[in-house]
Amino acid sequence: MSCSIRWTEWNLTAAGWIRGPTVDSPGEARQHRPAETLLTLIGWRLAIEPDAKLIVSEVFRSPDTDAVADAMAKYGPKPKD
Repeated sequence: MSCSIRWTEWNLTAAGWIRGPTVDSPGEARQHRPAETLLTLIGWRLAIEPDAKLIVSEVFRSPDTDAVADAMAKYGPKPKD
């Protein structure tokens, strides 16, 4: 059985966390980022191990630190998986 990695992107906006598509390449996920995004996290796990721990990295943060802090306080620092 071949091993593949599945990537999912989450975007934090003033309205909350928005889950992006799950794709085979992290570059594909970033094509779908909403314009109003304050923070973007991208997570990955092995497709053959759906219960494996999700590895998450921050790939974008708005320079508007107050808006980011407000949204994180309201919706949490990371989405619920």
